[in-house]
Amino acid sequence: LLTDFHMPVHPFIVHFGIAFCWLAGILYALNLLLKEPVFSNQQVFYLHLTAVGCIALAIFSGLSAEEGVVLSDEAEKLLKWHQICAYVTLWLMGLLAFWAYLRMKRWGKVENALFAGIFLLSCVLMSLGTHMGG
Repeated sequence: LLTDFHMPVHPFIVHFGIAFCWLAGILYALNLLLKEPVFSNQQVFYLHLTAVGCIALAIFSGLSAEEGVVLSDEAEKLLKWHQICAYVTLWLMGLLAFWAYLRMKRWGKVENALFAGIFLLSCVLMSLGTHMGG
């Protein structure tokens, strides 16, 4: 029976969010650097939205997996930082998505560079936070 199958899904979901975030960040940066972008910013934006959804789903699955787990004090501290990094990453990626939605068609090179830099720094924060969890 499928109901008897208890496999933690959180680690699987998290990796999709990480991959989509980094891929979107790299593509935003490549679009800035290349004369002819590989993908349009709108296509990268949809990947960005998918990453935000994956991060939200990863947070939900992590909170579900946490229920009933007994941890040492040290592990509890790491888990709290892991959660804080996840929430901050979700907010940053969500705000960046809102920024891209409002300005993408009108931004110049400087705003595009600032956006890509903040996006990639958010990916670094996300990676540090996920490293604490696993």
